[in-house]
Amino acid sequence: MIHWEKDLGLMGDKCWRNCGGRGNFMHIKWTCPIVSVYWDEIGNQISQIVGYLLPNNRLVILLGFSSRNGELISYLLVAAQLLIASPWKTKNS
Repeated sequence: MIHWEKDLGLMGDKCWRNCGGRGNFMHIKWTCPIVSVYWDEIGNQISQIVGYLLPNNRLVILLGFSSRNGELISYLLVAAQLLIASPWKTKNS
């Protein structure tokens, strides 16, 4: 429902996490204060799994670019991205 409301202009450009920010793609996926805590934790968990510090970088996190353990990191990051939207998908189904 939220994506339809946004398409119809009912929500304007506000972040659907109610942080007060502008809800553009980069904000929703990366710069929202609520989701940035999430990405910090994801980065820490993946770093523990692969055994080295994963750079806190948009290219690595959002696009899955990594020279070491690339395939594993890509799978983990895609799963993390899918989980970002899962709460509102279940809430508004």
